[in-house]
Amino acid sequence: MASLANFRKTGGSFAVAAFAVWAASCGEPRSHADLSGEGGSTGTGGGAAGHAGNGAGGTSSPGTGGGTAGTGVSGTAGTTGSAGTTGAAGTTGSAGTTGTAGTTGTAGTTGTAGRGGTTGTAGMTGSAGTTGTAGTTGTAGTTGTAGRGGTTGTAGTTGTAGTTGTAGTTGSAGTTGSAGTGGAPPPPPMLTVNKGSSTGTGTISGSMINCGSTCTSTSASYTPSGGPPMVTLTAAPDASSTFGGWQGGGCSGTSLSCTVTLTTATTTVTGTFTLKQIQITVAKVDQGAATGTVTSTPAGFTCDPTCTTSVATVNYGGSITFSAAPSSKFYGFVGWTGACTGTGDCVLTNVTAPATVRAAFTPYNMAFVTPGTKAPGAFGGITNVDAYCQSFLPGGSNGGGSVLPAGTNYKAFLLPSGVSAAMRFTNTDGSVPRGWIRPDGTPFMDQLSDSASGTRFTPRIGANGVDVGAAAPLAATNSDYYGSAGSTNDCGGYATTTGSVGTGMPSAGAGAWLLNGAVSCASPARYYCLGVDYIVPLVYPKAAGRAAFLSSGTWNPGGTIGGMMGLGSADALCRQEATNANLASPNTFLAAMSTSTQAASARFSINGAPWVRPDGIPLASTAAAFFDSTMLLDAPLNTSANSSVYQTYWVWTGSTTPAVMGTAVSTCTDWTSASATTTPIAGVSGYTDSNRWDVIPNPYSNPFCGTFPVGHLYCLQP
Repeated sequence: MASLANFRKTGGSFAVAAFAVWAASCGEPRSHADLSGEGGSTGTGGGAAGHAGNGAGGTSSPGTGGGTAGTGVSGTAGTTGSAGTTGAAGTTGSAGTTGTAGTTGTAGTTGTAGRGGTTGTAGMTGSAGTTGTAGTTGTAGTTGTAGRGGTTGTAGTTGTAGTTGTAGTTGSAGTTGSAGTGGAPPPPPMLTVNKGSSTGTGTISGSMINCGSTCTSTSASYTPSGGPPMVTLTAAPDASSTFGGWQGGGCSGTSLSCTVTLTTATTTVTGTFTLKQIQITVAKVDQGAATGTVTSTPAGFTCDPTCTTSVATVNYGGSITFSAAPSSKFYGFVGWTGACTGTGDCVLTNVTAPATVRAAFTPYNMAFVTPGTKAPGAFGGITNVDAYCQSFLPGGSNGGGSVLPAGTNYKAFLLPSGVSAAMRFTNTDGSVPRGWIRPDGTPFMDQLSDSASGTRFTPRIGANGVDVGAAAPLAATNSDYYGSAGSTNDCGGYATTTGSVGTGMPSAGAGAWLLNGAVSCASPARYYCLGVDYIVPLVYPKAAGRAAFLSSGTWNPGGTIGGMMGLGSADALCRQEATNANLASPNTFLAAMSTSTQAASARFSINGAPWVRPDGIPLASTAAAFFDSTMLLDAPLNTSANSSVYQTYWVWTGSTTPAVMGTAVSTCTDWTSASATTTPIAGVSGYTDSNRWDVIPNPYSNPFCGTFPVGHLYCLQP
């Protein structure tokens, strides 16, 4: 690479100092100012007057930037007059003042340069004016000699020193002349390459130019050869970037190369690189009437319920997270396909290529109990039971007031002999429906396997949205708690009125909703109808409130836990399980049990927030409703502290209702006795009616204080 350094020749400036020249010999000074002192006066009243004193002033020294004043010498005394008075001494002459220095001359200007010539020589700086020489001090007059008999004359006074002369100012330097004609050639042209405000990375190269990925600017000089130099620049974006274009030096556009002609001393070209924006296509696959919204983190992307396809952009190598939310409690999110799978958030990291993700929203299947009734043996076969379910659709023969979505399909949860629930609900294509809600939009069941231990709200809402409560008749099912193969007691394939069939309680929870007695094949019964159109995981918002759970461990009266007996021992079990499940404030939990001196409800605040199961299902709309055994709960308290859902278990309560005290018998002597003959009061966890507190009549073997092996506890935050 050829380069040329420019030099500037600066004219020096010279100052000629002013100076004074003198010759000193035998007291004869040479000066610019010289005042002599006067001689002594003639003596008075004596003899002849004395001779005048020779009072010449002394020589002043030359000033340096102003001379130093000379000091006058005393004059020689006059001769004594004859018998006269002494003559008066002559006074010393005043010193001469120093001369003012001359000013420095102004420097001459440099000659103007001709086009392309050499630079003219700068004018010489003018010499400074010389400093004036200070005046010499006058010599003091000599004292007169006294005349005979007269008084001695008074000595003359010393002359005043001359003032120092002012120094002359220095002359201004001359300005540099412009180049003269016919001089040296101009410097070689220089090319500077910048990357400007690039968001991406890349390289720019060319003759003597090499600006790599991390370089922001570089320069090079070129020696002309037969014309202005020409440099071809080439841009190469990195994989993460695109070339944004050229600016300057005659370059423009987004072509990767540009040729620059260096016709001026300096040329600047800017090439920018832009970080790639990767497109992620988000498509929604909605079934039925279901809709939903997809949003992103970081925020900035939204595909609302009316959107079917949209595009999100991500910086090359960046990340983005998509979240899906159904637009109604009647719809569920099925999951992602494409670049993501599953039902959680879609997280894409290190995005370097376009991708597509699809979010599927689907209506939940409905689960309802028939508002009407019909004898199980009066259908003429199981297919007609399914048709009975369909008749409750809007426009159907029993569809008055129906809130069911039009066009949906249902099967009755009524098992023929030897047929399990899984067999009954498997579709012809091998798929198994999933995700059921009640007609009011509240969650019921996720999968068929949840029938024994995973139901949420009870299935007591009819097709018309009305709660059928706990009143008879019950719902025919011919099932056990688990939906296993139906018994042979199926009313002859539901075509004969002879015999009986098992029933479940619509107001009960896990297990008990399927099995809670039996009904004659000729007697009216209700039926559970489950939708079979969709496969969608059951997801629902968790309610807020005070925690309540069913103990997973059993507890028997008369034992000790943590050194505690009686009610304190029951509280200790609740707190242990709350601690193990990491529930908030675990040491505040109390067992909901009455004693002979205190009602269970008195242990808790009934004016606080309602109680909620650990799985987020509220037990009732108010706290007071939980302790009012005349009211149905919205869901049974059959969930453990770690959210495992249990079947129908015995629960120690000690009184006929939560609001009254028990007795020594009903509470096993305030829970301290393990008598094998005392029968306490207990409820059943799977129920939402009064049986949750006191089962009357007791359909099971009677519990005893000392021999009942499966007693559980209701544990609540106070």
